[in-house]
Amino acid sequence: MQLRNNLSIQKTAAQGTIEYLVILAIVIVIGLVVIGLLVSMADSGSITEKNDKLKNMIGTGGISILEATIDEDGTALITLKGTGTDILTIESITVEGGNENLYTTQINDKNNTFLIKHLGTLCKCEPGQTKTTCTFNIKTHLPGKLTHTTQIKITADCATDTNTITPPIQPAINLCLDYQNLGEYDGNKIVCTCTNLQNIDQNLSASYLLVQDIDCSQSLTWDSGTGFEPIGDATGSTYVDNFTGTLFGNNKTITNLHINRPDKDYVGLFEKIPTGGIVKNLSLTDANITGRNRVGSIVGHISTGSTSLENLSCIDCDINGTSSVGGIVGQGSNRPGITKVMFKGTVNGTSYIGGIIGFVENNVVISLSNSYVTESTITGSTNIGGILGGTYGRGSLSNTYFSGTSDGYSIAGYNYSMAYTTYSNNFFDSTISGPINSCIDNSCGESKTTSEMKQESTFVNWDFTNTWSIDADQTYPYLQTTN
Repeated sequence: MQLRNNLSIQKTAAQGTIEYLVILAIVIVIGLVVIGLLVSMADSGSITEKNDKLKNMIGTGGISILEATIDEDGTALITLKGTGTDILTIESITVEGGNENLYTTQINDKNNTFLIKHLGTLCKCEPGQTKTTCTFNIKTHLPGKLTHTTQIKITADCATDTNTITPPIQPAINLCLDYQNLGEYDGNKIVCTCTNLQNIDQNLSASYLLVQDIDCSQSLTWDSGTGFEPIGDATGSTYVDNFTGTLFGNNKTITNLHINRPDKDYVGLFEKIPTGGIVKNLSLTDANITGRNRVGSIVGHISTGSTSLENLSCIDCDINGTSSVGGIVGQGSNRPGITKVMFKGTVNGTSYIGGIIGFVENNVVISLSNSYVTESTITGSTNIGGILGGTYGRGSLSNTYFSGTSDGYSIAGYNYSMAYTTYSNNFFDSTISGPINSCIDNSCGESKTTSEMKQESTFVNWDFTNTWSIDADQTYPYLQTTN
């Protein structure tokens, strides 16, 4: 009996020890949990603080999709818009799986609107699809912030018969949507087809923006073969009948513009541009334009009181008429301002024929500067000039050159009021043009050989920092691109 009692006492003591250890373990676990929670709370606050700092370094603001259309070749119109209030800058846009930067242009700073296209094979509609989804990586940054990459999936409509992007003649013919507040400036209308270009005639006081190159080959068959109808109505009695708006060419090109109206006066892309009208940063190539009097590739007649034509070119163009025919402008009046224009091609007529301007009217002050005519043939009977056919007006013609052949003079064909017109820093290539007949004062320009024409030192006082460029021994001077 004594043994059993001792065993019972020992068992009771052992049980007490075990219970104590269990309680101690529970206390320790609870303590560790509490400490863990405290540490977690402290870390959570630190993470939140770090996130706030990161957000401050990156900034806030997302990207929304305004329009998305894609065809089977990967040609696309995708318009994106930043949702924040600060101006968003896109550094690059790539399709998942590719590395080509698809970013085209920021259309509007104020509205943070961007345009991308030409997606290639990585993002396109398969035959029969109505929609397709592509993943894009977009690198952006806000003013003073770090670059941030956003990955978004865009579901785009596939081109259909009524919304085609690649018809047989003109790619992307129906990419153009008439946004009211999209463009270089609020209120510009988007132009991306030859039809859109023709429809400028419906609102002659608006501002327009080209968002892509335009092929006007189709104009060859328009209007029973007479082609594109010059914009405006120069025979109208008020400015309302003519273009007083702005056409921002956006350094895009219009190709294959056809106008065949040999019995019509005031012929060109525009019939007449009066005070207020502006055309800039636009190139025409392979234009074939025929009219009667006052004919030019850009405008038949310009009548404006400020610089209205700037950074324009017509390359491989054929311009034909009878009188007052120019490579860029047919006739000018009322202080026209023309700068940074070039012509390459043929200009043909009878009288007052010029590589850039055909004729300047009586008592008109004209300003033509930083322009040139190259690889061109200027033909006619009387008053023919490589740059200017003739003038009865006043003004200045400076920093121009002519490289080609002329049936008359190299720079100005005829100048009635020499005492009131200033010619300075104008040149011609005598190796190509041959000797020029005697002319009044210095309206012929300075004669230089082809070798001399390819040296910057020849063109004293020309601005080769901001306006002109030249590749020594290789090229004549050429104009720098202007945005």
